[in-house]
Amino acid sequence: MVCFRRGKDGFHQILNRTDSPIRVFMISTLNKPDIVEYPDSGKIGARSVAGERILLSRPGPILEYWDGED
Repeated sequence: MVCFRRGKDGFHQILNRTDSPIRVFMISTLNKPDIVEYPDSGKIGARSVAGERILLSRPGPILEYWDGED
């Protein structure tokens, strides 16, 4: 059994470096809303309280609060 912390301290990846198949059983708290970082691809994901994806992107320029508002 392995427990991963939330956030950057708990970044993890599971690899099978053998020719044999493996089985992995994962349990999650499924906290919602949630923000997830993917350090291997540089993406950030966000899900709503209902579990719907509201963002999957890579960081870009930081916008001002009123950007795009008239």
